[in-house]
Amino acid sequence: MPDNLLIYQKRKLSMPYLQSTDKTFGFDIDNTLINYSQSLTRLARLDPRLYPLKDFRKQNVKRFLIENYGEESWTEIQASLYTEYVQYSKISPIAVRLLSNLSLNNKVLLLSHKSKHPIKGVKKDMRLPVLEKLLSSGLDVTKRDSRIQVQFFETKTEKIEAIHELNLDFFLDDLLDILLALRKKETLLGWFCDSDTSEDIWNIIQFRDWREVSSFVYKRF
Repeated sequence: MPDNLLIYQKRKLSMPYLQSTDKTFGFDIDNTLINYSQSLTRLARLDPRLYPLKDFRKQNVKRFLIENYGEESWTEIQASLYTEYVQYSKISPIAVRLLSNLSLNNKVLLLSHKSKHPIKGVKKDMRLPVLEKLLSSGLDVTKRDSRIQVQFFETKTEKIEAIHELNLDFFLDDLLDILLALRKKETLLGWFCDSDTSEDIWNIIQFRDWREVSSFVYKRF
């Protein structure tokens, strides 16, 4: 095929050419696939305990609440963040396009250690809003035979143990402790982090946004 025709076809499809087939890709959901920045900002501005805070990024809010009001205060915020405030979250169109393209010839697993209900407080379903968010963003994860599947785990430990058994070719997460627990696997690991939390970690690739993730996956696979 002539090079100019191949370039034309890529543009027409509006997505890069992906060569990989029959591989298994894993992606964390919360704060990796789903961006809760706007959700958390809305929630924090309505919480009187957080009035002194100017920077509403997750780590800042979490640190401030735990230091001043205890661990339970952060648990309460998360319960709201992952239920009624999911509607204000965002999923990058680049991420949706990447996962959809990958799923054509590969298996895509969306893995979360989100419990079904909050540890304390009102027993809200924290998983259903996430599934609804994925569906509204164009990721059909409800079909039993779908090439994009969601798996929830009650704890980090359960999630890590499951990933050990899945033999993933690539896995992306925003939590470094989970990735460090997986480094003995042959899985290619990606850390979704911002400039404030990044550090050089052997054998773990760092990504700042979904544009970087997408570019890497298309080149590597």
